[in-house]
Amino acid sequence: MNPLSNKIIEDYIILDNFVPLSLQNEIEEMLLSSNFPWYIFSEIWLGASTPQNLLSNKNILNASGLVHNFVNEGLPGSEYRHSFIYILHFLSKEFKFDVNEILRIRGRTTFQYPGSNHNTFCGPHVDFSMRNDYYSLIYYANDSDGDTFLFEEERTDKDSNFQPNLSNLKIRQRITPKKGRLLLFNGNILHAGNCPINSQVRCVINYDFTASKNYYGN
Repeated sequence: MNPLSNKIIEDYIILDNFVPLSLQNEIEEMLLSSNFPWYIFSEIWLGASTPQNLLSNKNILNASGLVHNFVNEGLPGSEYRHSFIYILHFLSKEFKFDVNEILRIRGRTTFQYPGSNHNTFCGPHVDFSMRNDYYSLIYYANDSDGDTFLFEEERTDKDSNFQPNLSNLKIRQRITPKKGRLLLFNGNILHAGNCPINSQVRCVINYDFTASKNYYGN
């Protein structure tokens, strides 16, 4: 049985103020501090699809940004990871499931980008093309614009060459960044983020994890 199936509506759920305000503030202040070690990611769309496929949609941006790997391929990648693992603990307690494996926790920061507007987005993708048994989670670290797009298209197998038709994407839902907001969804759903249009900075944390039912809860 899918441990989250009775909580996810249409394969996604949006939670506001689920994380304690003290932790929200701690995370925002840490990530937006001038002392936090971000690393340049020259093209957010890298690895999402082939250049030809990406260029088939005029709304797709080839934007740059900053990243920080807290957990990568299940291994610790940062001394700052503990604050973000707490969020998964809160989630698993609320929905009564066990986190089996943390595949990745990655911070992403993007800025205003030439040519972006409210209908543009970076390269649509699934985070792991060789798995179909995981969940994706986005935590929004600050109030911003630059929606997350969930598309109707899904990966249905473990084909590493998964190449959806990006020229005619159908939008399932748009989620606006809000400090403390969580977006939980099936990892097979094609998704993408946008750059901020009016805000200076858009900062999110991306999670990918596997889960099973907690037999010790009610």
